[in-house]
Amino acid sequence: MTRILRRVVFATALLGVTALSSCSESTSPPLPGGFLHSGAVIHTGVTTDHPGWSTLDPGANQRSGFDIELADWLSSKLQIDQQYVDVTLEGRIRVLEEEKVRMVVATFSITDDRRKRMDFAGPYMITYQGVMVREGDRRIQNYEDLVTKGRNICVADGTTSHAQLAEKDRKGLTLTVLTALKDCATQLSKGQVDAVSTDQLVLYGFANSELYPGLHVLPDLTFGSKEQYGIGLPDNDFADCEIVSKKLNEFLKEGDWAEFFARSFPGAAPAEHKPAQLDPCEKSTAPPATPQALTSTAVVPAAATG
Repeated sequence: MTRILRRVVFATALLGVTALSSCSESTSPPLPGGFLHSGAVIHTGVTTDHPGWSTLDPGANQRSGFDIELADWLSSKLQIDQQYVDVTLEGRIRVLEEEKVRMVVATFSITDDRRKRMDFAGPYMITYQGVMVREGDRRIQNYEDLVTKGRNICVADGTTSHAQLAEKDRKGLTLTVLTALKDCATQLSKGQVDAVSTDQLVLYGFANSELYPGLHVLPDLTFGSKEQYGIGLPDNDFADCEIVSKKLNEFLKEGDWAEFFARSFPGAAPAEHKPAQLDPCEKSTAPPATPQALTSTAVVPAAATG
């Protein structure tokens, strides 16, 4: 083989190696953070009928409330294309497990049982169980009045409020369990139940709403364990949990949290509800899901009933 021919062969081979390397890099770009990378389309589960937290005006196609403002804030900070999916309180874990959403921002209390099936970033809010009655009704003044005198208390199915009062059902009170808290508020307004119990900050949202006039939250009656709201993520999603947690730290330290709180819950004391720090993200030895597999799943909105 002549010297000139050898040079041509070598140059051709080198060009082929370079082209192969370039092709490999272009078809397998890194995805920083897994799913939550800039420009990603992220489906976020939210409720539609919780005043102060997350409501939807179908006519104007507008959403409002603390959780909506937080989700929009995260979308802006992470530079993601966020698309809302309506979920119920009962269906929040299911839509994550069925891969219909990547995040849930919906007054989602962090519990050990729920951590077995999903991950949380947070908390971003603290509250306790509270009680809402009709204005002027003074029959319930303390916890004993609530659980020992045969009151009919409405709770939403699948909530921590339901779990905490279920053991008292038919012993010292009667539980009316409905799918949506808005239906509990409606029954209370009509005198069909004696009270509604759920997280106190959620009740403040209903009591401040023009849709449910004549309702009153008992400010000094709280019970049960501390409720800490977090952003729901699929199980074993440590990388994205770290990304969301970093942003939530900024959210709590900067002025946005206080601004959103004042706008959503006028009259409530912010110092009682702002977390001092976030929980660490839960590590897992399970192999992470691939963005390609999850994002190929068709998104079917859950029933928009709260």
